Amino acid sequence: MDARLIRYALEDEGIACDIKVVDTKAAFIESLEQESFDLIFADFSLPTFNAIDALGWVRERGIRTPVLLISGVIGEEFAVKSLKAGATDYVLKDHLARLAPAVRRTLAEYQQRRKQLDAEAEIQRQSELFGLVEKMVQLGTFTWEADGAGLYWSPGLYAIYEWGDRSAPPTLDALMGPVHPQDRPLLAEALSSAREQGGSLPISFRLQLSDQRTKYIFCQLEAPSQAAGPRRVVGVMQDVTRTKQTENALQRSERNFRRLSEDLERRVQERTRELHDSNASLQLEIEERRRIEAQLNNIHESIDDVIWSFSVEEGRVNYLSPSATRLFGLTAEQVEGLKTLQDLECLVYPEDRDKVVQAFLEGNAEKGWDFGFRLVNQSDESIHMVRVRAKQSVDERGGLRFDGITTDISERVRAEKRLKASEHRYRTLFDSAPDAIISMDIQSGNIIAVNHKAVELLGRSESHLRAMAFAEVFAPAARAAVMDAFGAYIGGASFRLPAGVLPLRLAAAGGQLIPVEVSPSKFWLGDRQVLSCFFRDVRERLEQEEAIRDLQEKYRLISENTLDILLLFTPDGALQYASPSLAEVLGSPVEAFLGKNILEQYSPQAGRQAWIRRAAIEPLLAGGKGQTSLILPVFDARGDLRLFDVQTRPIRDTDGKVQYLLSRCRDVTDRERAYQQVKEREAQYRLISENMSDLITINTLRGKLIWVSPSVQEVLGCAPEDILGLKALTFVHPEDRRRLEREMRRLIRREVDMPIISYRLRHQSGDYRWVETSAKGIFDEAGQLQNIQTSTRDISERKQAEEETRRALARER
Repeated sequence: MDARLIRYALEDEGIACDIKVVDTKAAFIESLEQESFDLIFADFSLPTFNAIDALGWVRERGIRTPVLLISGVIGEEFAVKSLKAGATDYVLKDHLARLAPAVRRTLAEYQQRRKQLDAEAEIQRQSELFGLVEKMVQLGTFTWEADGAGLYWSPGLYAIYEWGDRSAPPTLDALMGPVHPQDRPLLAEALSSAREQGGSLPISFRLQLSDQRTKYIFCQLEAPSQAAGPRRVVGVMQDVTRTKQTENALQRSERNFRRLSEDLERRVQERTRELHDSNASLQLEIEERRRIEAQLNNIHESIDDVIWSFSVEEGRVNYLSPSATRLFGLTAEQVEGLKTLQDLECLVYPEDRDKVVQAFLEGNAEKGWDFGFRLVNQSDESIHMVRVRAKQSVDERGGLRFDGITTDISERVRAEKRLKASEHRYRTLFDSAPDAIISMDIQSGNIIAVNHKAVELLGRSESHLRAMAFAEVFAPAARAAVMDAFGAYIGGASFRLPAGVLPLRLAAAGGQLIPVEVSPSKFWLGDRQVLSCFFRDVRERLEQEEAIRDLQEKYRLISENTLDILLLFTPDGALQYASPSLAEVLGSPVEAFLGKNILEQYSPQAGRQAWIRRAAIEPLLAGGKGQTSLILPVFDARGDLRLFDVQTRPIRDTDGKVQYLLSRCRDVTDRERAYQQVKEREAQYRLISENMSDLITINTLRGKLIWVSPSVQEVLGCAPEDILGLKALTFVHPEDRRRLEREMRRLIRREVDMPIISYRLRHQSGDYRWVETSAKGIFDEAGQLQNIQTSTRDISERKQAEEETRRALARER
């Protein structure tokens, strides 16, 4: 591939580029790994590394840089194969006139694709946020399409219904099947009402699970009320079983999406500021250009020229004005000594001396002499650019004389260079602006300038656009209203488009209407007033906003129908959003807390705030944890103390930085009180078991010891942990074991209650002790026998006394 040929073809079309040429795979890979490129040209016919090899390597590594094929000969079949492999376009070497348009189109498509990927990433982030919220608040959602055939539900619904098999397709029968028979008609009527009449409908019902457990469900049905005929129904379900057992249903407060609307308004304001900033940059360039022009005028008016006279016959300088001291860098005495041409020659820059001689030879008495050269200041050795203008004349004695003026034009030359550079920067900025720019002569109403983006956006050539009136670029239906708004702005009012024409649309080639944002600016350019407008294509943004609105609608259904409190706040604690449940708990509207520090609202004590930050926020900001959890006490609007389980997770931006924190606050007052009661009962039970002499055990139905009281130390001489997990019959005397097994089986079969029986147990020392045991069953809520509890007492002393009494009676006989 001829890189020089490509460079010339691109530069002829005004495309500046830096080209790096490689002809081996190793050099190609090394270049892509070390540098970033806007475009890859690939030659089809290289012997060692061709276009297909380059395409394969680029696509395997996920590199997005577009690839454009250039070849002398390429068949249609190979061209199609290359495009399918990932090439963006191809150009034949004998048709390089297509190269510049292909490059512009390829780069434009590449930028468009990057914007699309960024938009898809934003939609993915919103989807992940929606999934995270649904998972945190344990909700399930379903959608019943208007045709009655399509039914869809979220993974959360499987958890609520406790379905293990998630492969079965969603059906209305599957949704209604587990509903309690008494509530099934109520749910069916609610679904039918929402489907036929639309609107929002809350409903509570019960689920009867396969194991006969009952769940209480709160469901919010939503259907558009303005639609005709059957409607699409969206339902949000939440398991409120615990809430039903501990408190009455909470009232819902008014819907609030102020934070989302403020965020949208902030984004619009940021985009508007960007447009104004871009316009301000161009305005500064224009003002700089005017300043340089004024400076040139001041320099021209204020410079001190050197006036001189030279006698040809005498070959000497007759006169030099006093300003020569400053220009030549000499004292007045030294200037007086400049008499001959040889004296003046030392002032001319060495490389320009021949140029001065040639200029004098080319001049004549009729047109005079006007030329420039470089002059060396003898004081500081600085080089000045001077202009010499001279005329031939005759002195009073009839001698030939040259009279002239030497002007220091160094500043003017530098200013002209700066002006050209400024004009170049202005044009470069104008043409490379990311937005379309169209400038109008306010007096005539005609377009006087457009940039490349405007040509691309409207699909018309620059000459075509400059021949149009400014009003013709707008949609015909809105033209009059738009031009009235511009007229008011030119007259001094603030620029504001009527709501009826928003979004503003430009009329492109082929009748296409393109939605845009506009930022106007008016200024004077020379002797005429100009209106310059920046137009930003918002088609992608409108599509993204539509996708985000869909996600926000789902998020609204969740946040307004959950019984938990959702809090969204910044890492420094500023509350951005709170679900309506917060108002029901604290008795104040949510708006009273938005924007305020959430920690200061919870407690005025700095120590308490610092503790919460260390426990719940700082571990998330440090990146060490994905979630924190703590129990916080809160006094509600009635003054009652309630306990909340607060679980907090970070929400990160695309760079991984924590942008927001999301807390789910669940009321666990009853649960914590129940835990406390259990702890108190366990303490009482432990106190009793540790201070009683009888041995208490709990055994499985197979006789394994699963709990042993501390008194086993006194009865058997061992610690509880020494015998846990062993079978109780292991310690029974072999002669007593069968009888004890028989009684235990009868107890398990519930034939009779087990009587108090006496038998022998092996002590840690190896001796057998006489004991008596009573047993009873431990049953669950359904009446099923789960375990057996025994109470065993050491009766060795009593047995010994009975034996001694028996022996005494025997002796008396």
